[in-house]
Amino acid sequence: MKNLLFFLSIICLLPACKNKNDCAKTMCTMDYRMVTVKLRQGNGSDYIPEKTETYLDNGQLIHVQSSPTLLTENSYTIVDDGDMNQFNLDRTTHLSFKIYQNGAVDTVLEYQILRDCCHVNKISGPAEVVFY
Repeated sequence: MKNLLFFLSIICLLPACKNKNDCAKTMCTMDYRMVTVKLRQGNGSDYIPEKTETYLDNGQLIHVQSSPTLLTENSYTIVDDGDMNQFNLDRTTHLSFKIYQNGAVDTVLEYQILRDCCHVNKISGPAEVVFY
């Protein structure tokens, strides 16, 4: 009798398990998320790079930017929700953010990004970089 009750319980609970990768029924907010980094100099003024580039861990270029996303904050976009198709669902992805000055790579920042059904989210990486 205990075995029968156990198996009936399992059968009743199985429909409660759903595929974690099924985003079709997920309700998302309407906000558009960006992962950004603020660049400034040691004296507090804005650091203006020639351009920035974001690369996936396989070397694929996914973002190029030559001016700040948010001028008032001198922030540059690493990734945004428009890049969601570049990432696997619920898996951390390593990114390299290259900052160019005078035609050459000046600095490379490392980030980890996680994508859920609705947005990209930063797991690790600096929010601000100060150049001396």
